[in-house]
Amino acid sequence: MARSMQSAAIAEFSRALPGFLQSLGSKKSPSDALLEAFVKTDVAFRNELDSHRKSKGVIQKDWHPGCTAIVALIVVNKLFVANAGDCRAMLCRSWQGAYALSKDHVASCPEERERYQ
Repeated sequence: MARSMQSAAIAEFSRALPGFLQSLGSKKSPSDALLEAFVKTDVAFRNELDSHRKSKGVIQKDWHPGCTAIVALIVVNKLFVANAGDCRAMLCRSWQGAYALSKDHVASCPEERERYQ
């Protein structure tokens, strides 16, 4: 599978995230639900990827698809934002400037390197 096809596959698969989020309903806090939905999406894609690798005889190092994602969830009058990768959410208010709602998850960020150690 070509690299662009790999990226397209994970981007398409990431559409499952809202379904995972919806399935959690009000059982969890919005922050916990967002985290769990991201994790469930990642696990489900990895399982599908492993199944595809086994069926095609692909060696793991030959295929490393991935994508970035950002989700905004509004609950009553509160906004929750979660992201994976180097994507950003900004809140712009009329003439008051822009406010960052997320931080990039990239290896060059000291906080990210520390998180993975």
